[in-house]
Amino acid sequence: MRHNPLLYKASPRSLWIFTESWRAFAGGIAFTLWMVYQAKIAGLDALQLVAVGTALEIGVLLFEVPTGIVADVYSRRVSVMIGAVVVGAGFIIMGTMPSFWPIAFGSFIWGVGHTFFSGAGQAWLSDEIGEDKAGDAFLASAQWQQLAAAAGIVISVVIGWRDLAAPVWICGFLYLFLAGVLLCVMPEDGYRPTPIQRRNTFSHMAQTFRAGLNTIRARPLMVTLILITLVFAAQSESYDRLWTKHLLDNFDLPVFTDLPLLGAASPDQSEVLWFGIIRMVSLLIGAVVLQRVRRRIDSEDPESVARGLWLVIVGLVALFLLFANAGAVWISLLCLFLIGPLRSIVGPLHLSLINRGIDPRVRATVLSMDGQTDAVGQLVGGIPLGWVGNVFGVRAAITGGALLLIPGIWLGGRAVRLARGLSVEQAPPADEIA
Repeated sequence: MRHNPLLYKASPRSLWIFTESWRAFAGGIAFTLWMVYQAKIAGLDALQLVAVGTALEIGVLLFEVPTGIVADVYSRRVSVMIGAVVVGAGFIIMGTMPSFWPIAFGSFIWGVGHTFFSGAGQAWLSDEIGEDKAGDAFLASAQWQQLAAAAGIVISVVIGWRDLAAPVWICGFLYLFLAGVLLCVMPEDGYRPTPIQRRNTFSHMAQTFRAGLNTIRARPLMVTLILITLVFAAQSESYDRLWTKHLLDNFDLPVFTDLPLLGAASPDQSEVLWFGIIRMVSLLIGAVVLQRVRRRIDSEDPESVARGLWLVIVGLVALFLLFANAGAVWISLLCLFLIGPLRSIVGPLHLSLINRGIDPRVRATVLSMDGQTDAVGQLVGGIPLGWVGNVFGVRAAITGGALLLIPGIWLGGRAVRLARGLSVEQAPPADEIA
């Protein structure tokens, strides 16, 4: 595969924003009704729903670091394109075969494909435009992702009104299209892959892995950020897998009786509309919040970014606890409208900090290690919290997840202290810590 685009070289910043926005658009189409599809069309029970998520995380856990090393040793560009193809294949499998084993297998494939994206894309952008500019690009792309996902939600509701499976496999084909676009326009000028004569053994991959691990160990702030990833991941499974069930089981969502052009909706169609409304309102609020974050936080000041991350963690802990224990549907909906925007901020802020000062030779590997930590946290937290949900109910499971996130408040405060006065120039290169 060529390392130069087939047609022309697009602007790296613009291409990054397009790629992440396209992925958000595809995700908006698939994920708006994703859990409804699994429960109602595929007929998965609670344990199977958790198992599907476990299959995804196993794929991430097994392949996160190896694919990150591939991106460091061979090509970030190639890694990203492979990821688009593999993710697309996973969604097509899940959307065309609505039963447990195909969905679990497709979820595993999706997780593997995600690892080709994870680390490689961020490392590619940092190499192409520089770390400081990349931090602003991460926040800018997050804002565009909100708007793109909103468009995907509208399409998902329109399609899902008649066919809950179609949004899933359509998402897969959108990823295949993205791979074709990247093949034609994605440049790779800022990074020089390992020479061919050094690719004949795994020794360089092992060396890259050790250098990446030592990079993390040498930086207290990076260790703290990895731990923040761990607690977020341990908490996330209880919310991601159970918030839909919590809303449907514990509250009565109003039925739409008089819709323009459509008339009265059935209870199932009303649920489709409600989940579309929840995601749409959340994403629109998120677009506004992200714009304010970009204005209030200096992406080139690590302390400012870390303080923003700490505030978001505090807000999320409060919202998760309130959502799990609210007695009124309107309080739960308000929490859902706010949780999504705050969670969308965590990634760019966290990435801006952890990406700072990493030697380009191990950048994708370090970021992939962070992604693998996320997978480990979800595996460790998901199964016990799923058991809590089965035995004590989904309220208890979501509450338990929120409690797991409380140590993140202390870790966020520690990140603020460690980031104070930090500069990229103070970070040692990989060859000094390997």
